Formats: sequence, structure tokens, C-alpha cells
Amino acid sequence: RKLMVELIRENIQTITFVRARVLAEVIYRYCRDDLQRLSPRLAETIKAYRGGYLPEDRREIERQLFSGELMGVVSTTALELGIDIGSLDACLLVGYPGTVASTWQQAGRAGRSSDESVAILIAYNSPIDQYLMQHPDYIFGQPVENVVIDSNNPYITINHLRCASNELPMTQEDEEMFGELAPALLQLLEENDDVRFMGSEWYWTGTGYPAADFGLRDMAENNYTIVDTTNGANQVIGMLDEYSAFMTVHTEAIYMHDGETYFVKDLNLTQRVAYIERVNPDYYTQAITETNIRIDETEQEKEWLKNKTYFGQVTVTSTTIMFRKIKFLSLDSIGFGNLDLPPKELNTHALWITAPLSALKLVKDYGRVPSDGLIGIANAMVGVIPIYVICDSTDIGPVVDSTNTGTPTIFIYDKYQGGLGFAQKSYEILDQILESSLELISECPCDDGCPSCVGSPSRTWSYFDIDSDFRERIPDKEAALVILHEMLGKEPYIPKPLPAEREGIQKNREIKRLPENVEAKIRRRVQALKKKNKR
Repeated sequence: RKLMVELIRENIQTITFVRARVLAEVIYRYCRDDLQRLSPRLAETIKAYRGGYLPEDRREIERQLFSGELMGVVSTTALELGIDIGSLDACLLVGYPGTVASTWQQAGRAGRSSDESVAILIAYNSPIDQYLMQHPDYIFGQPVENVVIDSNNPYITINHLRCASNELPMTQEDEEMFGELAPALLQLLEENDDVRFMGSEWYWTGTGYPAADFGLRDMAENNYTIVDTTNGANQVIGMLDEYSAFMTVHTEAIYMHDGETYFVKDLNLTQRVAYIERVNPDYYTQAITETNIRIDETEQEKEWLKNKTYFGQVTVTSTTIMFRKIKFLSLDSIGFGNLDLPPKELNTHALWITAPLSALKLVKDYGRVPSDGLIGIANAMVGVIPIYVICDSTDIGPVVDSTNTGTPTIFIYDKYQGGLGFAQKSYEILDQILESSLELISECPCDDGCPSCVGSPSRTWSYFDIDSDFRERIPDKEAALVILHEMLGKEPYIPKPLPAEREGIQKNREIKRLPENVEAKIRRRVQALKKKNKR
């Protein structure tokens, strides 16, 4: 905040911040409040900008930027490209954007004229941010990442086929441009009376205008309208996809819009409307989501060193179960509330890797918990995957689960219906990703693990200790290093001694280990009984 104030005081014309939705609103509010104390006139020359705003509001902010009426804007990646926003002199990137390509694109928003400009990357405490602070040559010394495009994603292709057949009759030659799944998808549309094959072409026979049924910028099927009811206004101020709505405008949530805070009185699931009212609390809310995963079909598998790795179709079920109340500035937890929202199913693709039982046994021999180490590895993997695959860490999700395989398994899945190829590309270069994860964790200067190495990059799926006021538990860094060394076939890693109180417990317990083949069978039997009891 001080940096922005100083830049404005030195008469830099225009500044832009880029970060995720909630943080953009928080930064904007802090900057506006600081400027209000310095000069009310200056406070009116900055705005917030993100995709959830109504189109007319976004166009007005773009016009003000281009004309020079605004001196700064706090934005998400919605302002990253494709919009002519005039002459920017400075760009502050709060946190690594996720790819080298986006970093240069966002930095390039400033300096489009002949005047000098400055771009500043302010590192966040996520694994990838800290990795790049230690390896700046990565940004300056190599080209942009691999672009991943899954042209055979049926969830996307079927909408393209509906639109294409509505514009012009489709020939069999046209089908080839839509991938190998196009003929099967057209048959499904024909069964639904949306298209009909006549002569040698497919004709649109459905009702309505198919292009209006989906957006180019959003794959979500259900959108929620946000209605401001303050003083009986009943004014629509924004829209959100269903997943984001469950996370940010659930009942009793604090929602931020244009630097103002609102209390969500009701999230109507039938009308798909969130009714909000302007308030002035000293806290904000953060949703907590429970995630479960189910393997539907294994498409590829291979053995690599001692590890078994797989890629295939999965179903991810996410349920927003509660929310935290967090004080502004101090970030102290001041309470939580339970939620009763329906689970959301995501049919997507994932890679999964089962560590050798020898690695898990080794961790147990040191008195540590294997799943703790695997969670740390999964977090680190999500942190480094964007270095190799052109995606953001929020585009992929990590889960450590044993219900599918009978042994603790790391899953990395695409957070999009049908998948977008991120997990598949990661499966192909998994050895490089695990090597980089080991490097990230090993080089972190922390003693026992922190958000910059094994800590969760996404708070929504972290596990919490209710008795300790919802402070997040950091996974076991030492257990992660033991497992990674074993998985990568490196010299065994000797972890630091356990704290005295835990070491005493271990010394008093003599545990005879099961043979590996027996342990594997017992695990499968326990999981089978668990599934049976759930049914």
C-alpha cells in the first residue's frame, strides 16, 4: 500500500494491480482507504475491476482508464489482454501470475507508449512464488511454457457442434475439423432432435440459439445473479458461476464488490440468486470445502522406478461444508459457521501415483505419518506444475486418498468438466515434476514445513484443527522428503529427530511391521469394507 501511495505521489499516471478476485477487492479497499486520508480526490481516481462485474460496469472502467480519468485500477486477470486501456506507467503484480507468458503479458500492460515504465512482481508465500524468487533466471532465461489444448474434450466440442450446425449445414469433411469424437457427438445430438443428417450434410433442427447457451469465457453451466437489496434497491450488481457462488456468496458470507462489503442474507438455490445487503464488518469469510475422488476408468498406466503411475477419468465431489470468519489486517479467526449446500460433481481427468510401500514403511519407522508427507508432496506438485504446463495452480486440484487403491495415493486432477489436458501433460513429465518438487522442499529454509514448500496452495481443501481455532496444520516436511527420496530412487533421507514428546511415545511402542504383500491385501480389504458400510 505504501508503495502505491508513493508512486501516485510521484505523479505516475496509471497503475494496475493483478491478482485473484478476493485479494483484488481487499487491496483496492486498503488503497482507497489510504488515499482517502491523503486526499479524497485521489481516492476517486482508483477502481476495482474483475470478471464478476456487470459488462456495462467493466466497459465504463475501461473507458475511464483509456481517457485518463483513473490513475489506477486493482484488477484480476480479466484486464490481462484484449482490452485497450491506454497508457500505463506502472504494473504491480501481487503474486506470480502462474505462467511466464502471463507474467510478460501483465507486465506489458505498462510501457505501451514511448515513456519509461516499471513492472514489479511482489512474491506471495506460495511454493511457486518462492521457487521463482530463488530461481529468477526461470523468468528471464527461457521461453514460455507448453501450451496444452485438449481438442477432443467432448464437453466443449458438443457445444461447438451445436453452434456450427446452426450457422451452416455441416459436411463430413467439416466433421474432421472437430476431432475424432465429432461423429459420435453428432449422433447424440440427432437422437435429441438437435440435428438431422440429410443427403450428405448435418442440419440444425433444434430450437433456440445455441450460441446463447454457453460462454467463450466460462465453462460453467449454472450462473448465479447477485442482487443488492440495501434500502430496497434490488439492483443486480454481478454474476458468478455455481462453484464460485457456493464459495463466495453462500448464506452469511461477506461478499466484496467495488471495495464495499456486503452480507449475504440468502443464497436461493432454486432461483440461483444471492441476496446481499451492504454492511461494514471488521471481518471477511472464507469457505472450507471437502473433496472426495473416485476412479471411473484407467486409460494409461506405467511403472516408473518403484512407483505405479496412472492417468484416467475420475469423478471429483466437492462439498462446501463450513466457513471461517477472519479479521481484516490481523487475519485472526473469530469463528466459523456450518453450511448445508449440495455437493458438486466434476467429471474430469487425473493422474495418480502410489508410492511404494517401502517408502511408507520407512516413514513409519521414523515415527511419522505417511499421509502427512504425501499431502506435502501433493501441495508441492501443484506449486511446480505451472512451471511445466501453461496453467494456474487454481486450474488443478490435489487429493490424497486411499479409498480407490487401498493405499495412500496422490491425485492431481483438472478442475474443469472433461479435463483440459493439464493432468495428462503432467503424467507425461511426472519425473521432472517430482524432481522439482524435491528441489523446492529441500531448498526451503524453513525448519518443519511452511506455506512456501509443503503448505497447501489452496486453503479450500486443507485440513484444520478445530481445537486450535482453525489454524491450518502444515504437513510434515521431513516425511515428504523421506518419501520423495525413496520414490525417485535417491539415497535414503534421514529426517530430523522427532520432538521429545512424540519421540517418547514412539519409544514406548514396539510395532512389528506387516510384510508388504500382506499389508497391501489388508489395505484393500479394509477399504472394501469401508465402501460397503457407506452404501
